This record gives sequence, C-alpha cells and structure tokens, in this order.
Amino acid sequence: MFEKFSRSWELMKASGAVLRSDKELLVFPVLSGFATLLLLATFVLPIFMFQLFAHGNDVLGAILAFLFYFCSYSVTFFFNSALVAAALIRLGGGDPSVSDGLAAARAKIGPILGYAAIAATVGMLLMRLVEATAGQVLYQGKDLLTLSDTEMMAYRRKIQIIFQNPYASLNPRFTVGQILTE
Repeated sequence: MFEKFSRSWELMKASGAVLRSDKELLVFPVLSGFATLLLLATFVLPIFMFQLFAHGNDVLGAILAFLFYFCSYSVTFFFNSALVAAALIRLGGGDPSVSDGLAAARAKIGPILGYAAIAATVGMLLMRLVEATAGQVLYQGKDLLTLSDTEMMAYRRKIQIIFQNPYASLNPRFTVGQILTE
C-alpha cells in the first residue's frame, strides 16, 4: 500500500513540475470550466424558462438528468484527456501546444464518450440513494423503487459499479503516439 502512495506522490510531483515548466497546460482546466458553465446554462435556462418541472419530476427529468450527466462528464473527460496528452508530450521531451492536446482528445472521442456514458449511468444509479417520491425505475422489468431494503440488498448483488483506473490506460512506458493509436 505504501508503494502505491509513494508512486502517486511521485506522479503528483512530476505533474506539478510539468505545470510549472509549461503554463500553457493550464489552459485546459480553464477551457473545461468555461465549457461546463456553458453546458450548465444550456440545461438550466430552458428548465426555468419553460417550467419543465412545474408538475413534478417525471421521465423527462430522468432523461434530462442523464443527458446533463453525460454531457458534463464528456466535457470533463475530454479536457482532462487533452491535458494528459499534452503533459505526456512534455514529459517525453516535446513542446506541446493546446491544439496538440485537443487533437489527441479528439482522436480518443469514442472511449471518452464511453467513459462518460458509464459515469452518467453510475450517477443515475447513485441518485437511487435518495428516496424517490414518484415515478418508476425499471430494470429488467422490475421496478427498483418498490423493492424492500432486503430485496434491494439482494438485487444489488446482481449489479455493480465498474471502477476505472486512469493509470492503466496511460502507460508511461509507451509514447503518446503508441497510446493514441492502440
């Protein structure tokens, strides 16, 4: 366990050194923040303007929540991937630009959207931790909201969260080109 902590600490120090040597990389979190605020406005403003939840939270609410989770995770993962790609170029001795990072993230848009879909699904499942007041959550023809605590505990054994390991997907032994083309 101490070895993992030590490796994480070394990775954090290396990341800090890269950011100190290449301030241009700080553009990615700023772009991510702006994109997230724009995304938030595209969801929140129509909800209030058209009073979409004036009659309660129904299927439309669940669909909008999933879409918001999916879009926000997509934005976050996209810019994080761009940052990591640019940092890997820097660690490899190159001189990355913002466009290099964005191009690398665009090249991995399929996996990014896949991870976003997984994260959005987990987000929706975690919402189950808060008791619902109306509606249904159907999975394989069974309404999960009607299950007792004992039944839900038994049912949870059939479903699981898939944890992602970002360090496994970014192997430092490979060049950025190898990672992006695998």
